[in-house]
This record gives sequence, structure tokens and C-alpha cells, in this order.
Amino acid sequence: MAGSLITPCELWLVALPEQSALQAPLESQCALTLPSGRYSLQLERLPAGIELYKRKILEDLSDLETLQETARLAQRMMEQLMTPNAVPQG
Repeated sequence: MAGSLITPCELWLVALPEQSALQAPLESQCALTLPSGRYSLQLERLPAGIELYKRKILEDLSDLETLQETARLAQRMMEQLMTPNAVPQG
């Protein structure tokens, strides 16, 4: 499953492996292929044994004044990532 994660300062692309289907430890990096291209993500280990992959998309969210603006930004990001050739790959 892929989606966006919003923190007070950053917007992230995240991928959540199916935890119940894991048979081996996760690699430190993974490549996520979406319609817009292939993206390199880094492993993040959370408390309670949850692991996910993430990639920072935007660092400065200080211009956003409301949660609604932030949610719209995350939605636009996912729309762009799900559109073929919409954003640079890397």
C-alpha cells in the first residue's frame, strides 16, 4: 500500500509492506514503481515492530495554514504520482 504522510514540517511518500506476509527482514531500501515512475524509498522502523518505507517529497510546509490545505496538497501529490510521466523520477 502506498500513500502520503504529513508531519508538521514535511510531506512524505510512504509504502507499507504487508506485515503479516513478511517472511524475511526488509531491505534498507526499496524501489516503488508507480504510473509516474520508479521511486527509491528508505526503510523506517517504528515502535511495536512496524516497518515502512518512506521518501521525503517536500520539506517546508510553513505556507500551509490549515489542515484542509495540507490534505489537498497530499491529495495532489498522490494524483501526480499516479499519473504516467507526471513528475521526475529518482
